[in-house]
Amino acid sequence: MLGPFIISERTNSAENHLTANTNSLDIIDLLDLQGAYGSAESLNYLGYSYLQGSGRIKRDFAKSKELFMKSLALHPDDVYANYYLGLMAMLGLGEAVDIPTAVLYFEKSAKSPEALNALGVIYQSAPDTFEKDATILRPYGKIRKDAKKSKKFFDQASELGNYNSRYNLG
Repeated sequence: MLGPFIISERTNSAENHLTANTNSLDIIDLLDLQGAYGSAESLNYLGYSYLQGSGRIKRDFAKSKELFMKSLALHPDDVYANYYLGLMAMLGLGEAVDIPTAVLYFEKSAKSPEALNALGVIYQSAPDTFEKDATILRPYGKIRKDAKKSKKFFDQASELGNYNSRYNLG
């Protein structure tokens, strides 16, 4: 059967390679080497691994961000690198929460239903125009709550099959 099972098999075999103790060139070095020769996919995989922390790879947000930035240097419109950099900025992983930066990254990866859903969440949860508390306003910059934009992004993500956006629509 094709579908999620193939993806999980590939993920499991990759994780097995990451946790295996070998004397030859190890998979992390191989992926890094592929990235040095222009493989954005390898850099994204390593960046995601450092973001999540899996097997021998310890969670390291700075290293993750560095790898995603290298991926963007190769392909500035890379959907995955833009999405994960946006997610890191939105959640404050390894740095302070920076919603305007997150919005920029998510807009660059607008082909991704996850990025569209994240944009919807941002515009849904942003402070309204009457908010005066600087601690609430600071992470959002000039971004304010906008129900129309939020619904538009949730609708777009939902059309692309994102179930979280369907839940967010109500």
